[in-house]
Amino acid sequence: MVPVCINTPVFALSGGSPAGGIYSGTGVSFGQFSPVIAGVGNHQITYTYTNSFGCSDDSREDEEVLAMPIVTFSTFQPVCLNVPTFNLTQGSPAGGIYSGTGVSNSQFSPLVSGAGTFILNYSYTDLFGCTSQDTSAITVHTLPSVNFASLTPVCQNTGPVVLNTGSPTGGIYSGTGVGNGIFYTGLAGAGQHAITYTFSNIYNCSNTAVQTMTVNPIPYPSLGPDILVCSNATTQLNAGSFSSYVWSTGARTQTINVDSTGRGLGKFPFNIIVTNSFGCVNKDTVYVTFDQCNGISNLTKPTEEFTVFPNPFSSMFTLLSKEGSDISIYDNKGALIMENKNAPSVFTFGETLSSGIYIIKVQNTFFTTYKLVLKN
Repeated sequence: MVPVCINTPVFALSGGSPAGGIYSGTGVSFGQFSPVIAGVGNHQITYTYTNSFGCSDDSREDEEVLAMPIVTFSTFQPVCLNVPTFNLTQGSPAGGIYSGTGVSNSQFSPLVSGAGTFILNYSYTDLFGCTSQDTSAITVHTLPSVNFASLTPVCQNTGPVVLNTGSPTGGIYSGTGVGNGIFYTGLAGAGQHAITYTFSNIYNCSNTAVQTMTVNPIPYPSLGPDILVCSNATTQLNAGSFSSYVWSTGARTQTINVDSTGRGLGKFPFNIIVTNSFGCVNKDTVYVTFDQCNGISNLTKPTEEFTVFPNPFSSMFTLLSKEGSDISIYDNKGALIMENKNAPSVFTFGETLSSGIYIIKVQNTFFTTYKLVLKN
């Protein structure tokens, strides 16, 4: 007889011949065999036939009842709704079939199942065709609802900006120029920067929201190098082209003309604050020195206070003067190019200068004098 599984339903016995006999044995009743009553193992089934003359004979055959395979389906840890599809490996012995909500090809997809608790099934069939199964529950948690309100544009020199528009509170901000919930405009630089707000709920399920932080460029006014101006002369300061201007003199124009009137001789700072089309501001300062320019009218006359050679020069010139003198070099517009305090008695310069006329000023406790030099 063909082996049967212990969970096989009660079935009628057949095959005894001649027909009309009686089956008997463990698990046999009224010609039917019950595997679950017989139990696991080999069971002898007897078929007895009695003819019309009252003569009887029988035949015996074993029926094997097979045990069911032991199948387990271990428990799941809860997962979040945004967890990627993953393989199911909790069923044992391996090689069975998984089924249930969100299950396909032995994989579980939280996104397909949705949030909630689901009973999954694992079914296994052994070599004899006996099938057992086990179930296990899996819980899928919802994601927190996360909002991130829009961010106000800032300027590149605004400085640290506290990020506090993400909700629920207690999340984490990340992105270029972001650290510990603070956005650093100088680190990020001008441009559009994506900032992410991430919040995790009590189930450690996370969700994110993204906003763009606009960092507008700042203006760069340039008043140039410090300037030397004779006391009877005027120089013009030009901040460049911007939306608005505020000078330390009170002027609100792109350029201003300055002289020693009302100031006298000495070194004076002139400040400018400019604003560009984004409303971002920046400033610059230039120092203008008003000098009597004694000897300027005699610059072409020889002087024994210091010597410059060669003059004209094509590469570099050498200046011989009293050790410890202060040396200043100006272009022909009076802009300060180089200043060397307490210079050595032998000083070489000029390789980086363009062709043109330059004014050399040498000053110490004994004299202040000037000389014109020409670079070919």
